[in-house]
Amino acid sequence: MREVFSVVVLVLVATAGCSNVRSTEMPASVLEQPSEEAQLQLIRSGRGQFLHCNSCHVLKADTPPPRFGDKLGPHLEGIVGRPAASVEGFEYTETLRALDLVWDAQTLDRWLENPQAMVPAMCEPFTGMANADHRRALVAYLKNPGD
Repeated sequence: MREVFSVVVLVLVATAGCSNVRSTEMPASVLEQPSEEAQLQLIRSGRGQFLHCNSCHVLKADTPPPRFGDKLGPHLEGIVGRPAASVEGFEYTETLRALDLVWDAQTLDRWLENPQAMVPAMCEPFTGMANADHRRALVAYLKNPGD
């Protein structure tokens, strides 16, 4: 078994220079696949970014309102993949209901960057997150808040 492995390694090393494919030409999807540990770090970072949200939103649907009044926005549990304006019992603006959008990672990123550009007069206290890495971390956390 060891001899077979050695032969395979030698063949791979010998033919490596013959290929037209260079490591920098790997498909982006392969290069961008984060390791499990990197993904967990991203989620942990996103938990910190949630501070931008928690003055108006709770994460879990069954979380009681804060002692000093109600939150201003709907809960964010399951937001990634959820149609906008779909939490029962929350009064959404007509503008948001008319958008007919789903909160996927790309839509959330765009909204987090500049919410008023997507929905004028919505969430006026929050002016957006300029840092793309912070937005990506927050979306990762919203996808996996339990990790």
